[in-house]
Amino acid sequence: MVANWGVIQSHSIDKYTQIFDLSFTHPKVQLISNTDYKETLLFRGAREQATNATPSQPKPTSQARTQRQRFRDLFPLLAASVESFTPLRTPIIASSDRQRSQWVGLSRYIDELEQLEGWKFEPEEYAKDTNILDCQGATFCLYWDVVGTVPVSEPRPREGGKERNGSSHPAPQFGLDLSFVGGTIHYGPWADRQRIHLQNMFFPKLFKTAKPAEPLAPGEDRAYTEFKLFLELSGSTVLSVPVREESKDWKYRRRLEEGEVRPPGWLEVKLGNESTLTYNMAYVASSSGWTHTLDLELRKPEVRSSVSPGLLWNAEIQTLQCNFSGPLKWNEDTKWIFNNVSSGMQVFLLREHVTLLTDLVADWTSGPDQEYWTFVPMVYELNLKLEDFQFYFNINDQNIINNPSSFEDNTFIVLRNMGGRGGHLKGCIKMDFREFRPQNSVVEFAVETVSTVKNEGMLEVGVRTPVWNTWNCSLKRQESLGKVEQVKLKGSYEFFGATSSDAIDKLTLDLDGEGLELTLHGFLIRYFLTLKENYFGENLHFKTLEEWQAQEQARVDGITPHIAAPFVKSNNLDIALGVRARNLEVLLPKHIYEAKEHLRFNIPSLNLDMRFTNYYMGNTNSASP
Repeated sequence: MVANWGVIQSHSIDKYTQIFDLSFTHPKVQLISNTDYKETLLFRGAREQATNATPSQPKPTSQARTQRQRFRDLFPLLAASVESFTPLRTPIIASSDRQRSQWVGLSRYIDELEQLEGWKFEPEEYAKDTNILDCQGATFCLYWDVVGTVPVSEPRPREGGKERNGSSHPAPQFGLDLSFVGGTIHYGPWADRQRIHLQNMFFPKLFKTAKPAEPLAPGEDRAYTEFKLFLELSGSTVLSVPVREESKDWKYRRRLEEGEVRPPGWLEVKLGNESTLTYNMAYVASSSGWTHTLDLELRKPEVRSSVSPGLLWNAEIQTLQCNFSGPLKWNEDTKWIFNNVSSGMQVFLLREHVTLLTDLVADWTSGPDQEYWTFVPMVYELNLKLEDFQFYFNINDQNIINNPSSFEDNTFIVLRNMGGRGGHLKGCIKMDFREFRPQNSVVEFAVETVSTVKNEGMLEVGVRTPVWNTWNCSLKRQESLGKVEQVKLKGSYEFFGATSSDAIDKLTLDLDGEGLELTLHGFLIRYFLTLKENYFGENLHFKTLEEWQAQEQARVDGITPHIAAPFVKSNNLDIALGVRARNLEVLLPKHIYEAKEHLRFNIPSLNLDMRFTNYYMGNTNSASP
């Protein structure tokens, strides 16, 4: 490690700037568990309090707690953030009792029922990785201005956060610049839960309403208004995200008996050179609240997963702008906005990728229920902008896939943007969580094509087949079989938190399109049916050719699998689909390999309303009897 300290003249009215510059060679960051940890301080205090309590010395009552709170009010710095809002009955202790009463000893002392149903309560997390960072080199640069005084000659500024220094000069600078050279970053749900504990220790939540900062008077010392964090990744960097896969629990129920160590699922993001992250955190509040922003710019990202070693997603450039601002009142409605822009994106999507992402969200949001006294109503808004994108949907027969991203082995239905000037696809997803522990939640979404030039930025549908396929050799135009000028999709998904025969999840879709041109070959209809089976039907789980051959041989020999998929209970799903289309043109080719002679259907308007519900269609994976 090489350390440098310097002082330079400040360019503002502040006195000077101090800089601490550190260089590291092959640094490592780890999260190591405390071997001396036995129990939480809250549980230990409650246990000792119960042990020391005698009839002549009763346990503290609410009156004693009130006196203690009055004593704490004399020292504002000691005012707790969470304790003031914790109810007299301590649910945290109750949850700790449940955890401590659970057997965590040797597996041979657990009966078979607990092995099959309670194995996932083991204290060791199989998606736990303590090595957070391992890279070739890193630099650490901490800087801050030694503040000066507010000038007397300048007029008094407006009220607010950044104007409170009483000067037209920039506020005093305070920030941290980090740079990593290559290496690997392991950060997943487990590491994020540890991050929450560290953050609450150094920056405890106050749960108190803030006041806007008052402007400083001339002659007073200036103050810092925000902290800036800048992170740069030099060289090729890999971000690995380990995931607990709840959807595969049934496959590992007998791992205690057989001594099998369950591998975690994972997502691996490979980042190109000069990828950056910028985070600005407000130190003072303005009249509009606290301002926190994060800007992420990724160069040539590539994503792979544990589903298959093939490519899942890549792009030329990926930017993400996040607004984490909050109101002055701690429990007022808070809205976080995420603006995502992707250019040159390719996605090779399988149904198992959707399951992996669902498990990732479930693992990341797992944990104890939030208490009412510290509940903050949240609204999340995700805005998407996709430019020059290509989505590849695999339509191999029986969902047999060896390499999902190989054009030589697979057949794809391709959905792409025609790459016009200014044409792109935009989407918006809104998640409203302003109700405390609701019975059901609603997610609203909208997707539409945007074009600034006529016939530019349209969506195009095609088929891509390998070179050995008959249609690849014979069909002249297979990569562009249809296009649509404008598409708008609006919908909502209402889901219940609990599984019940009376709970019915609802999916509402309203599709509006204009200017559809489609060459409908017979094989294209077959491909659409295969698409339905591979992503929504019976062949949801893909298999390699060797696995499919082994299954067929086992079926012929009458051998049943060692562990069959369990009966999964889920709520009934009610789907309402409305289609509104204008100016349709459908061509039915007369010949097999071309569409020079065809039967044309011109449809000025088409309205279609459909409803699907598995309650009446006999779905066996429902919670209804």
